[in-house]
Amino acid sequence: MKADRNIHVVVGLIALIAAIALLIFIPDLSKDYAAVFATLTGVATLYGVLFTIIEVLRTKAAADLAAAAAKDATSRVRAMYASRDAAECQACIESALRIVDEGGVVPLSVLSRISKIYAGEFADQYEIHASDVRQRILLIESYGAMPPKARTNSTKIKTTLVAMNGHLAAHISRNLSSEKV
Repeated sequence: MKADRNIHVVVGLIALIAAIALLIFIPDLSKDYAAVFATLTGVATLYGVLFTIIEVLRTKAAADLAAAAAKDATSRVRAMYASRDAAECQACIESALRIVDEGGVVPLSVLSRISKIYAGEFADQYEIHASDVRQRILLIESYGAMPPKARTNSTKIKTTLVAMNGHLAAHISRNLSSEKV
């Protein structure tokens, strides 16, 4: 509720006008000091209730705005971390490709990092047993399970890493284009 800052003054004036009108138009309310005091106290209580209702509505509106802002901030932070993780995975893949091109053996730590981040980026697809994501990760893990000398002769690892890198690049591009500025 985006209420005017002077709403309490307006409500107070309405309550005051109502109190005066009651005292003028209902003579029994102004017959003695006790009746006047009771009437004014009743109007003041009504004003207090209205004041409280207005403040509760304002507080609720402020809380809703704060919750929306927190949700937006959380979403942005998650997107930022996801982009960072995807970029890190791409860097690991590029490092692994360089090692494979040089005829070396990709370290298990790099393979593990690639598998972990790639599976995290595409967790929904990883759950599907026949998905490309799952097949790529399984190939990376089976490559890591080979003895080091057998890994140097593996030909599928390069095509798998290139496919993963392309998939990640498309994923990052989609995320960046859908992100609110």
